[in-house]
Amino acid sequence: MKKCLYCGRENEDSAASCTECGMEEFKDSDRADLLAKRWPRDWEFWLQDNFAHYRSLGEAQKNRLRNVSRVLIAEKTWEGCDGLELTEEMKLAIAAQAALLLLGLEHDYFGRVHSIVVFPKPFELPHESWQDENARGTVIAGQAVDYGSVYLSWSTVLSQMRNRAGGSNLVIHEFAHQLDFLDGYTNGTPVLRDGEQTRRWRQVMTAEFSRLRDDVRAGRQTFLGSYAATNDAEFFSVASERFFLLPARLKRLHPDLYEVLAEFYRVEPCEWFSEGDYILDGMDFIDARCPSCGRAISFPQAVAGQTKACPHCAAAVIVPEQPGQVADRVRIPFQTPRLRLRRLKSIDLEDLRQLLEDEDSLCALNWEKVDATQIEAWLEVEKQRRFPHDAAYGYLGIETLEKPRLIGLACIRFQETDCKQAEFSVLVHRDFRRQGYASEAVSGLLSFAFDGLRLHRLIAVCDSRNQAARGLLLKEGLRIEGEFVKNRLVNEEWINTTSFGLLKEEFDAWMARSR
Repeated sequence: MKKCLYCGRENEDSAASCTECGMEEFKDSDRADLLAKRWPRDWEFWLQDNFAHYRSLGEAQKNRLRNVSRVLIAEKTWEGCDGLELTEEMKLAIAAQAALLLLGLEHDYFGRVHSIVVFPKPFELPHESWQDENARGTVIAGQAVDYGSVYLSWSTVLSQMRNRAGGSNLVIHEFAHQLDFLDGYTNGTPVLRDGEQTRRWRQVMTAEFSRLRDDVRAGRQTFLGSYAATNDAEFFSVASERFFLLPARLKRLHPDLYEVLAEFYRVEPCEWFSEGDYILDGMDFIDARCPSCGRAISFPQAVAGQTKACPHCAAAVIVPEQPGQVADRVRIPFQTPRLRLRRLKSIDLEDLRQLLEDEDSLCALNWEKVDATQIEAWLEVEKQRRFPHDAAYGYLGIETLEKPRLIGLACIRFQETDCKQAEFSVLVHRDFRRQGYASEAVSGLLSFAFDGLRLHRLIAVCDSRNQAARGLLLKEGLRIEGEFVKNRLVNEEWINTTSFGLLKEEFDAWMARSR
């Protein structure tokens, strides 16, 4: 008797494949040695805590997923980009989600995938994916390359792994493309087992794709989303996402599509989840179009009204409140009576140099002095950076309207991925202080944050000795939330910093009283 390395079932020595799961035995001794090792306890806890699918699988399927994940981690080349250091848990997160697609398939561990490249956030389109020079600078969340790499945004991977209710999963989407590539064509048809399955697949997929396109053209709400109507390949990948994430609903709304996918993947994900695991009534998804790149976007109803990044170009949009509405563009630049707050430009170099050579001002904001060369390099980075964006500082130049000149900087940084809380700061050149410009800039920034970006909460911190900054923040309605005692070292002296906060409802009440 010999044990199947996928599900652990005992089989006759002569068996070519497991009688329980149908998988062929590993013949590679290195893989066998790898899978004979004890599954790391920390990995088990991590999957239980972070992967909803894992908790729902039976023990045999869990064992298959663990084994496939371990081989993918060991045999693929993993690369972190833009300063991202890949941990074993990060590799496990990606490998485990990709392994879902292989639970019932005879496979070669995505043999055409040589490397998995991970970025911290949505990233610029890889050079080998450019169709022409116009593609340069396109920002995406993921990309699958035939006979090459899978590129992924880690922030997207983790959030979707933890919450399947959104119906989208970047890892499943890109690795479904890899299954599509196996026959040498990118046409939404993976390698099928026989002529009858191929006939049935083409019949159902053609009909469902045509139906989806008709619905999208007519402006009707769809379960699959308008991006699935892009082409046959995207249709297969999006359908695979819904199959593994929202199977009961796919089966109810598209029974033939569910059936052919279940026959192909040889799993029944409806057995993993009950219908009560997600909302069945009403519209769960909001389809819209990005006002920046013009491509179709789809978000869960739960994030209506929030600022989100377009998965194609990473531009910030306000998700519509109702299906069928147009996504709002985040309005930059914006104006106050005397000022314009806008993105930085190359022509701002000299004004920025003068602004950032004031050591006293920089010290108050805990910023470091920079020279012209550093400012020039920084401007190049800022021109490519999308704003607003979670976990990254976004800068806006403060410009006077009467005689256009950059007189200051506003900085805003989101504190978490849902972009509902942010920290801000404002710096005005010393020649333009005591003229109300700083107060006007803060007031405009508050309106932009709460009314434009729909934030829940804003915070600001300042040197506790800076009475002018304290007075300004209190004047604009912020309240003191606390004081950090000797938490910053400035000129070899430990100083206190004061923290200020403001909620959306407090801002609205403040504005009502000010009118």
